[in-house]
Parts: sequence; structure tokens; C-alpha cells
Amino acid sequence: MIRKPFASLALAVGALLLLGGSMQAQSPANVVTVSAQPAVVHHETAHAVVELQIAPGYHIYANPPTYDYLIPTSLKLAPGTSATLAPVAWPKAGVLHSSFSKKPLAVFTGSVRIPVTVHRVKPGTRTLPAILHYQACNADQCLPPRNIPFQISLRSR
Repeated sequence: MIRKPFASLALAVGALLLLGGSMQAQSPANVVTVSAQPAVVHHETAHAVVELQIAPGYHIYANPPTYDYLIPTSLKLAPGTSATLAPVAWPKAGVLHSSFSKKPLAVFTGSVRIPVTVHRVKPGTRTLPAILHYQACNADQCLPPRNIPFQISLRSR
């Protein structure tokens, strides 16, 4: 009597394992990747380009977002860094029409290039630790907000 429920459970688990490749959701760690082109430092100022790659079918909210309750994508230097990040000139966002919103949503998708300027870079600094904060969503759900630490490599002029 007890074996029948376990047998059914085992069959269900087996079926899920066999079909798992087509049923798995994108891992949150793989939805957005971030990198930065090496920046040239001149008179304690560095200009860099931060590049985001957003997985197909996903978007992240622009900065500023369409609504205050949406989590904007943001960049900051890691705590303890003496350099300062200038206000970011965010690229033009794409538009997403959603069933929950009367207004089109401002989002980033695909490949996004974000120019950044960093001031007060100490001479001899080779890298600046930075953090990307975002929330990725697809047509069905939003993943929890994430922080991705990354490095901006520096070179002298």
C-alpha cells in the first residue's frame, strides 16, 4: 500500500529529470553578465564603458524606471574606494508593452553599453571594484534583485 505513492513519486521525479533540460529556467547567475573595457586614466579621471549582456527573453529595468516601484538598474563603486563615480549617462532604453502596465516600460535588453566617468583616481591604481544592481524579468516572472561585483581595469595614458 505504501509502495504505490512512492512508485508514483519516483516515476514523476524520473520524468522530470528526463525532461529537465527543456523545462529548466535560466539560472539567475546567467541572466546578466557584466564586463568593463579598460579605462585610460588622465589627470585622476578615467572614462570606461561598462557592457551588459542580458539573456534572450529577459529584460532589466532602465534608470530611471517607468514606475517608482520598479527596481532601476544602477552602478556604483564598491565601498572603500576613494574614487567617485560621476552621475551615469544611461543609454536610451527600449520599450516593453506589458499586461500589468498602461504605459510602456523602459527596459534594457540584449547588449547594453554604459559610458562611465570616474574621478579622483589615485595614481598607480590598477583596478576599481564596482557593483551592478538590477532586477531581471521575463514575460512570466521577475527574479530577485541581484548585485554583480566586477572590476574596471585602469591604465595610465
